Amino acid sequence: MKNKLLIIIIILSQILLVNKLYSQEIDIQAKEIEFLQEQNLTIANNATAIIKKDGLIIKGDKIEYFKDKSFLLIRNGTISKTSEDFKIDSEIIEYKINDSNLYLRENVKIKDNINNLIMKSSEINYNLSERKITSQNPSEIVDEFDNIYKIDGFEYSITEKIIKLDNLVALDNNKNSFLVDLSYLDLNKKELIAKDISMNFKLIEASENEPRLKGRSLISNERYTIVEKGTFTFCKKREKCPPWEMSADEIKHDKQKKNYLL
Repeated sequence: MKNKLLIIIIILSQILLVNKLYSQEIDIQAKEIEFLQEQNLTIANNATAIIKKDGLIIKGDKIEYFKDKSFLLIRNGTISKTSEDFKIDSEIIEYKINDSNLYLRENVKIKDNINNLIMKSSEINYNLSERKITSQNPSEIVDEFDNIYKIDGFEYSITEKIIKLDNLVALDNNKNSFLVDLSYLDLNKKELIAKDISMNFKLIEASENEPRLKGRSLISNERYTIVEKGTFTFCKKREKCPPWEMSADEIKHDKQKKNYLL
């Protein structure tokens, strides 16, 4: 009887100690929680973790908390960050709590509700303290105007509201496309800024023309695309005969009126 009473007291003291430790760094709520004290590991299934330091609420099918490493591993997770109004979905989430860093991989999707952006990639790193989201993998960004930006990588400064885009292939909501090595998406002005661009305009399928535009620099917003030092042609692409073309210091494409001003 004494031995049973001693075991109960030890178990209760361990549970109280664990709850106290969690309150300092993380609060985990789940129907099933397993404590592996030798590994200093907590495993929670169908769980929610709240981290006050970074203002995160994390839900996952499985959450593993390595207390000595201040590290969370989440599978099939969803993260909401109230201060940024972000929602994040990722199959695997690695969260270094002390470093305030999220490493997201496999079917990653970040929704920025403030700037009306959706970012998708196989891998994304989100540094919470620096307020930067980066990826060095092929990614896709969709803005509030349904413009699609396919890129080899990007760097999003949340503070400056600027996204650096590497090797961009863009498709606007009128199905016009253009290519550029390096460009910037300015969320303050809602503009895309680029240098050395090559642009193809979408016409009806039966058209024999292939309008396209090349230029030294570009500024594109919801209403206009403005190209500096540009050359423009309507002609169909062909190998032997070069197309006729027009050159101008500035070429403006009115997206609503669908005309060009030289």
